Amino acid sequence: MNSIASSRTQSGARARVGYRTERRAGPGQIYVSWHLRNKWSSLAALSATGIRQLAPGGKARAFGDIVANELAELENRQFANIAQSLLPFATDTSLDLLGEIYGVTRLPQTNATVDIGDQNFQWYVRNGTFGSINSGQAGVRVYTAAGTSGPVYIANAVTLPAAQSSMSFGATALYSGSAGNAAAGVFSLSNFTNYTESTYGSLLVTNNYGIVGGSDAETDDNYRYRRVASFKDVTELLIVVQGLACTVGAAGGASISAGRCGPRC
Repeated sequence: MNSIASSRTQSGARARVGYRTERRAGPGQIYVSWHLRNKWSSLAALSATGIRQLAPGGKARAFGDIVANELAELENRQFANIAQSLLPFATDTSLDLLGEIYGVTRLPQTNATVDIGDQNFQWYVRNGTFGSINSGQAGVRVYTAAGTSGPVYIANAVTLPAAQSSMSFGATALYSGSAGNAAAGVFSLSNFTNYTESTYGSLLVTNNYGIVGGSDAETDDNYRYRRVASFKDVTELLIVVQGLACTVGAAGGASISAGRCGPRC
């Protein structure tokens, strides 16, 4: 909470701090928290009603404390809501809304996929040909040496010609976002067992290239930076900055002239 100087002998110079106009402490002054000032205001209001039992532990004092606390919480929420309407401070869905107003949306999460035409994932045998291994089942899972702790891909069905020794196939990451990305040559295991020599594990798998198609949803900081970078020119940026200055000034109870903040105030 910003504090407010309670003057005992003379007024201090005013200075804007955060969202509120604050009075700097001059000689003989002390700082009083906003919560305490609310409490004192509530007690003063109770005194005006003729109620005099304001000592700690009394019902009237308890009521005053409750009212002061609720007023402080209300002000907290008000300033938090104001902050969520300003680009430098907005987060999560509030930031999404500000971006959409100006036609800049947050980059969503994307899952990595590998197309068969990429010739990345491949079934192969070390010696000879596929022979009796005539097909790769849809839904077969492909793993790295880390097993389920590493990236996992679900293979698309593909025919393995008996006379060939390798065959490309497409696959989709099981895990969302960047968790599906992997370096080249790290996939070496699968749960495909529907062939005669499955006991010997003669059907092998690999990925020839790295996989980088998965990405997490854009963070607030990156999204905010991209939104600011999307301003068409300096004039547009200045207009927004002027609007922010007017909003902050109004929240602090300050009087701002049109000449200083422009026509948006």
